[in-house]
Amino acid sequence: ESSGINAEYGGEEKYMNIKALNEWDLKGGASEWRQKLDTQRGDILTTEMKNNKCKLAKWTVSSILAGSDLLKFGYVTRSMPRSSGESIGHSILGTQEFIPKQF
Repeated sequence: ESSGINAEYGGEEKYMNIKALNEWDLKGGASEWRQKLDTQRGDILTTEMKNNKCKLAKWTVSSILAGSDLLKFGYVTRSMPRSSGESIGHSILGTQEFIPKQF
C-alpha cells in the first residue's frame, strides 16, 4: 500500500510511502532537532536508525513489497510542549526521500 504519488520526476509518476519520525524529548525543553536538522541531518537519521531499527525496517520492507519507488520521512516535533506532557500541535521540520531498495 502506497501513501501517495509524486509527479516531480520529469512528469513521471512515482509511488511513495510517507512516514513520520517523531522527536522524543525526555526533558520537555527546547527541541534538539530544530537546532541540528539543517546541519546534522545524517546524525539524526543515524540515531533514529539505532533507536528504532525495527520500525524503520518494517517501513522499508513494506515499501518494497508495495512496489513504492520512494520512501519519504518527515521529521516531526511538538510545536509548543507543555509541562504536563500535552502539546498544542506538531510541526514538520524537514523531510528526506530514499529509494527503498537502497535504504
